[in-house]
Amino acid sequence: MKKVNVLITGVSGFVGRNLVKNIINDYHVIGLDIKKLDFNHDNFKFISMDLSKININSLPKDIDIIIHLASVVGNKGFEEDALNSFNINVISTLKLLEYGKRESLKKFIFASTGGVYGYRSDAVTENDQVNPDNFYALSKYFSEKLIPMYKDYFKYSILRLYFPYGFGQEENRFIPSLIRRVMTGEQIKVYNDNQPVVSSIYIGDLVEVIKKVMTTGDNEIFNIASDECKSITKICSEIGNILGIKPEYKKITNSKVQNIVADISKAKKQLNFKTKYTLKEYFKEYIVKKRIGE
Repeated sequence: MKKVNVLITGVSGFVGRNLVKNIINDYHVIGLDIKKLDFNHDNFKFISMDLSKININSLPKDIDIIIHLASVVGNKGFEEDALNSFNINVISTLKLLEYGKRESLKKFIFASTGGVYGYRSDAVTENDQVNPDNFYALSKYFSEKLIPMYKDYFKYSILRLYFPYGFGQEENRFIPSLIRRVMTGEQIKVYNDNQPVVSSIYIGDLVEVIKKVMTTGDNEIFNIASDECKSITKICSEIGNILGIKPEYKKITNSKVQNIVADISKAKKQLNFKTKYTLKEYFKEYIVKKRIGE
């Protein structure tokens, strides 16, 4: 039987490289990224490409599934953040959708963010109104709105991710940065009454749900997170207990900051989505590895 051909953008990123390693024996994978992924396998081909200058005419033929993970978060200021966010996060999405239409694609999977909802007091469902409050979240939402316009040509799934974490992640990302700050005694910002409370998702659980939507969950949007909802102080307290260190906090009052919490009932029902890993388990393993220099 012919293997399915899967194109993954952002393949050298945290989610991309974990996904490739998990599916490579079952699919032919073409990875796109500006940064090379050193990965040798008969089923893997890497294409170096700057998604801000993507040329769909140079992409391979006969693609069955596109998994669009690549994006830029942005932290350099108004003009550069706006241009980067929209060139890479929106224009590249539009071009990939056109490419999928041309190649008779079967499925388009898009990694969005729970940030499209903005801060909320309660857990949000996929039917709640969005309120993106930064260029990154806004660009993701614009891409979300483009995708259903191609539903007559191929199926799609949109995944709104909440703070993915796991081994091999850059230390400036949300969860690893909290561990680092507790370890070094750096002050951690806490807003109002121990806000925000956040949802998160372990990389292994995230990879499993991406695999699920490769074959199901058609033409739907899903919140993707674990059942855990913890405040910054609770997360840092767990880290500190393992380390034997009392976290240092900087308390700030800001009425705009509330919570970033997902209702994942839809993913549980339609995808039979279950998470297997907890933050506390990760903290224990991560800190052990850090201490022995792995």
